[in-house]
Amino acid sequence: MVTRRGVLHGLGLAPLALALGWRDAEAAPRPGRLYRARANPPHQGGPLADHYPYARVKVGRAVRHRGATVFSIANRNDRYAAVVALAAVPTDPPMLAVAAGMVPARSWGSGFGDAGGGSVTYEVDRATADELCAAWRITRGDRVPLGDGLVGAWRPRAQPFLRGQPMELVLAVSQSSATPVAMTLGGRQRGARDNRFAFTVTRGGLVLPIIDAPDFGGIMTYRVMARGDQVELVADLRAWATIDQPGRYKVTCRHAVELSPTIAGAPWPDHGHDTWDHTFDATLAIDVE
Repeated sequence: MVTRRGVLHGLGLAPLALALGWRDAEAAPRPGRLYRARANPPHQGGPLADHYPYARVKVGRAVRHRGATVFSIANRNDRYAAVVALAAVPTDPPMLAVAAGMVPARSWGSGFGDAGGGSVTYEVDRATADELCAAWRITRGDRVPLGDGLVGAWRPRAQPFLRGQPMELVLAVSQSSATPVAMTLGGRQRGARDNRFAFTVTRGGLVLPIIDAPDFGGIMTYRVMARGDQVELVADLRAWATIDQPGRYKVTCRHAVELSPTIAGAPWPDHGHDTWDHTFDATLAIDVE
């Protein structure tokens, strides 16, 4: 006869249950389930830990969920989002039980694809993603490289730049691959500048201070890049640094985009892994008069 204690040992939960005073398997948090829970001490702000050890969490009742998906949120496939569907929008998001402890919610709100109701998202590492996929009997969604034919060429609009006049740097993105790819345009330009661009300006070995100018998002579109296509993106360097002395400067340039197989992008949760983070980087020398 299989006893409850035997089930606990079989699941590797006996030491945990005994330490916390649980008497049977039904009372112990089961990996892959959601629970009303409170960390002790509670989270005090700042980045959340990946998980709280069970000893630091007061676990309440289980919360039913209606489905889940797990997909990569990093090119290296070492960080994953676990998005869980709930019957209603949570006002007090539950924690997710895993073998190592309780994972706090990263975000929550309405909707899970077209299913309605609510959803809650947890961020986990690859090993925990595998654990959850096994518990939920689903397949992990991994990222695959995109944009192998995309090339970015940087240049100053004209040289030399004149103090007090526009100092435009141009990024020409071209596509040589036969496989089309969709590239984001916009999304970080509602503010003083387009923060998809990033620049560091150096003169005489000294780095100029970067002007603080946060963005507030903005309308984002996907531009399909087929073989032979080219698009030019322009940024005025004066939005990043005050350049008021004549001479030669070194500028490190970066433009960050997200790539997708189609113009539909990578909507969460079913296609959250169908994206690829890509940057166009270069170092230029510019002259200022």
